[in-house]
Amino acid sequence: MSSIEAYDDLTRIKQYDADMDVMHPDRHTMVNIAIEFYANLNPEPTTILDLGCGTGFVAKQLAEKFPQVELICLDGAANIISLAKSRLKEFSERLQFHVSDFKEIEQLQMDAMSFDAMFSSYALHHLAQNEKVDVLNACCGLLKPGGHFFNADLIRNEDLEV
Repeated sequence: MSSIEAYDDLTRIKQYDADMDVMHPDRHTMVNIAIEFYANLNPEPTTILDLGCGTGFVAKQLAEKFPQVELICLDGAANIISLAKSRLKEFSERLQFHVSDFKEIEQLQMDAMSFDAMFSSYALHHLAQNEKVDVLNACCGLLKPGGHFFNADLIRNEDLEV
């Protein structure tokens, strides 16, 4: 089963946020630090992409922190996007949702879009090393000059000491 299929499973996604809070208790802190750091760099961004948005956990915090920002939420699992839409309905006028595998971000109709920032949380670890490089290169091409990419995720290092 691919990670997209796994996160399209309704039973699994209903428990997703509760499971994440148990498995990654510092997740809130990680995301808050990234958002606060970015707010100090750019207190009034206009467009942000949430790559692998899942249930909308990061998008909600971004929408609350930046009341004027337009958020593009991208995830490959249609059911998890549906959950995010319902959870974020209070911000719906500032949100767009795209159901797509982010390995294919270059193929999306975002040619005219460029982003002040991109945030990804617990998503890129699903990719193989070469896929990460391809996705990050594509993302860099969609950032405005001086834009930023934030990744709150698990990183595995081949060096056991590290």
